[in-house]
Amino acid sequence: MKLLILILALAIALTTTVRAQAGAQKYVSAREILRDFEQVRTAPYFIFEATASDEAAFSIELAFRSLLKSPSAAAQCKKLVAGGSPAGQLYGLLGLKILNDPAYASLSERYVASRSYVPVFVSPAASDRPVSMLASEINKGNIK
Repeated sequence: MKLLILILALAIALTTTVRAQAGAQKYVSAREILRDFEQVRTAPYFIFEATASDEAAFSIELAFRSLLKSPSAAAQCKKLVAGGSPAGQLYGLLGLKILNDPAYASLSERYVASRSYVPVFVSPAASDRPVSMLASEINKGNIK
């Protein structure tokens, strides 16, 4: 009887440990967050659907997606909007939209009304596109 209780307790403990590990988020260091932030902040172009074959574009996309998983994602996105390259600012705006941050609505207005252009990478080449068009597409949820 004691052996059966011991086996059941061990099985419950193992199941709980496995579930906890499966649900745990990967620890992201401050150094990794800063590295990803800088890569997105200085992005030379905004990217649509990067693939692994587009190495530089893919690394910016990975850095952006990683930044969105950080505990300070909304704050990092607001910093991108305030001080990123033109493409970095759009990444910040997109991040706020994805995170459903309340600041998105007020910040997006100036981009929708913008007359500026930003380099956009669409594999295999880059071209300039209106910021207003990209902001409208982000707003509609067409760029994720």
